[in-house]
Parts: sequence; structure tokens; C-alpha cells
Amino acid sequence: MIVSKEVTTKVERKRMPESTPLQDDSDEEILSFVLKHFLSCCSRMLGLSYESKRGYIGLEYYGRTVNIKILPVGIHMGQLQSILSLPQTKSKISELMKKFRDKGRIMLLGVDDMDIFKGISLKLLAMEQLLIRHRDLAEKVVLVQIANPARGRGKNVKEV
Repeated sequence: MIVSKEVTTKVERKRMPESTPLQDDSDEEILSFVLKHFLSCCSRMLGLSYESKRGYIGLEYYGRTVNIKILPVGIHMGQLQSILSLPQTKSKISELMKKFRDKGRIMLLGVDDMDIFKGISLKLLAMEQLLIRHRDLAEKVVLVQIANPARGRGKNVKEV
């Protein structure tokens, strides 16, 4: 997920939901977030304090320390440009454009590794919710999901 500073600032200003990952009854010891301003949001909206020691961030919450891990996400533009310039990529793009976009459809493209942590299933659920809430989009929007082979093996890959 790529989130701009403008978007994250708007998210911070919204009211926190009644149940947050921190309030969950689970005994999670590490929470991971892509959202850059999560800590300042916790500080401002919930009045929580956090501390960084030896590369770890600890957030104090109801007498326990929840470890926060920041996961930087990005796209390597050099790799993307090199792949986009390949003849087979250009051919596939042209094929998809003819099939969907040239017919007036909005094409959403997802490219993810086949990994349980990449959120492909969540993306499909989000698409389903979009179509349930906006039935008028059913004939206008199409999701093209490209799943790259998993980098690891095991039961988690089979679950996806």
C-alpha cells in the first residue's frame, strides 16, 4: 500500500474506531503498520506515549508494552520501468486495455506475491464490498489481480 502524507494526515484526524488493534483482547506482542503516522496518531488521539530503545519502538498501553514495527513499503522504479519495457509486458498491457479499458471500464490492477501477508484475500473482499455498496459499478469496474509465485513454501502459501 502506498499512502501519501496528505491521506495519512486525514486518517489521523478521523475519530478512532471503538475497537482498535491495541484494544483487542488478543495478546499480540508486535503490531506492524505501513501507515507512516500511526505513532503520532496514537499520541494525539489516545494520549499514549511511546519510546524507542535499541531500534525497537514500545507503545505503553494499559500497563503493557506493545512493540511497533515500521514496515517501509515501496516500488523499485528501475525494476518497474525495465519490466514495463519488455515486449511481453507491452503485449499483455495492450491485451488488457482492449479487453477492459477500451470498452469503457475502469481497470484496477493488483500485482502481489502469492503470500498470505500480501493481503490478496483482503483486496478481493474490499472489491466485493465496493460492488455491494455501489451496484452501479458492477459493469464499470474490473480488478485484474496478478499473483507472482510465492518466495517461500509452506502451508501459508497454500492458504492463499
